[in-house]
Amino acid sequence: MAYSHVQIILYRPFLHYLTQMNNEGLLDERKSRCALACISASRDAIAIASEMEQQGLICAASWPSVYTMFLAIVSLVFFTATTRPDHPLMVAVKEDADKGVIVLDKLKCHDLGPKRCLAVLEVNPSLCVGQPELTMVARCSVVQSRAR
Repeated sequence: MAYSHVQIILYRPFLHYLTQMNNEGLLDERKSRCALACISASRDAIAIASEMEQQGLICAASWPSVYTMFLAIVSLVFFTATTRPDHPLMVAVKEDADKGVIVLDKLKCHDLGPKRCLAVLEVNPSLCVGQPELTMVARCSVVQSRAR
């Protein structure tokens, strides 16, 4: 998780080049690789956090873990907001962002940090996959109730 955090922090300054890549179509290969490395590190961090949560190894009071998940989710949301809808990674990135929100949602009753992160994510309901009328957190509650 720490390695993914460092990668996200390292490559995050290159994320804004995704808008340039979307608008102009041409971009320096190194810049696009760095931007996509941030997305990859974000997806990895969420996968690790999800696995840790399933095994009961993640602690809500551990603010570095919560902050890393939040940073990963926000990076993925930026990707979905600035990239063409037909991008090959779009569906997988949205699913990973939802997975991260589900993990934060499960941790929110144990500490205030995940609650605050979720409150920030609730601001934009258009980030939901398939159900734009719901916020991401409300959608996660719907997904969880269906899984039971």
